[in-house]
Amino acid sequence: MLIRSLIGSAALATAAVGGSATPRAAGIEQVGAESAFVALDEIMVPIAGTQRIEGALRARIVLAASTSGDADALTQRLPELRAAAVSSMIEFSRLHATALTAVNATQLRSDMMVALRAADPAVSTVLIIEVAATRT
Repeated sequence: MLIRSLIGSAALATAAVGGSATPRAAGIEQVGAESAFVALDEIMVPIAGTQRIEGALRARIVLAASTSGDADALTQRLPELRAAAVSSMIEFSRLHATALTAVNATQLRSDMMVALRAADPAVSTVLIIEVAATRT
């Protein structure tokens, strides 16, 4: 799978320049070598201010599953998983996001992990590939 090869290439490149190839060194949960990945389309939700829509919160996420069989099952349930992710992002946007401050990706990931694991326990972790809050 393309995502697996990109992640592996990034780890090799990091090791080649003298960095640590283990994500734990950066405080990130390690994904197993046998993991399989399922990408969701970009999600965009509004950032509501007190009187109007102030901006948009956008994120691209990838779900990691323990096995390729679990990844196939996640692929079959993508509409439900996307709905859980959108719901989680709307709640995060309502409580924590503004168009003028940096997005707390750690909190967003934590919130999404809870929502997506409730939707399907085969989700082993959530990887946020890109996140941004933009002003309208």
